[in-house]
Amino acid sequence: MSFVLCHECFSWVEPQDGCCPDCLDVLELGRPDPTPDQLQLTIGNITCLMGEIRIRRKLLPDTGMLYATTNGLYFIPHQPEHVTELVEASPMGSSILWSLAAIIWTPLMLVLPFVRLKQLTPRRVQLLHPQHLTPDDSNQLPLYLLENPGVFFVPLKSIQLVEQNWKSWTIHRIHGSAIKLKPVTDTRLFHNRMAELIGLNSWQHVMVNQ
Repeated sequence: MSFVLCHECFSWVEPQDGCCPDCLDVLELGRPDPTPDQLQLTIGNITCLMGEIRIRRKLLPDTGMLYATTNGLYFIPHQPEHVTELVEASPMGSSILWSLAAIIWTPLMLVLPFVRLKQLTPRRVQLLHPQHLTPDDSNQLPLYLLENPGVFFVPLKSIQLVEQNWKSWTIHRIHGSAIKLKPVTDTRLFHNRMAELIGLNSWQHVMVNQ
């Protein structure tokens, strides 16, 4: 099953019985996506970087950067990069033999940590790069949303309640499941920025539980 962009909650989802499993809106698969200009009006412009967060998701990236816009909250996952690096690996058999020898001959235990039996082997690893955006990048937000299934946007008008827990925040939407935001780095700064955000006049309709 492939992911499609829900035009109601602006998340990429796997349709269930022709509906969005998040907001239950009917997904018309033949219906074209909104244009970038239409999405720009919906999303608005970047106003603040909230911070690096982790969210609970299935199959889609769960770590990325959260931005506040004039019309809601915008999440963009870290950009993955696969690289090959050389790592040290020691042959299992040789390590066991040296360990047994050290038990039999006690002085060998003193030099064992300095005996290097390791060899370099290539290993493919994934690196994640945070996507740092500025207000000047606001016109790119619709394109990221249309092209990257890991991106999602939470319209301010769809937020009913914002709840602060010990180390996380939960966004309760009028339609759709709640979204739990957990800061990855600098928790205090994230809390301060969230407190400033929900204190804005544009957020006055949102109930707050702290």
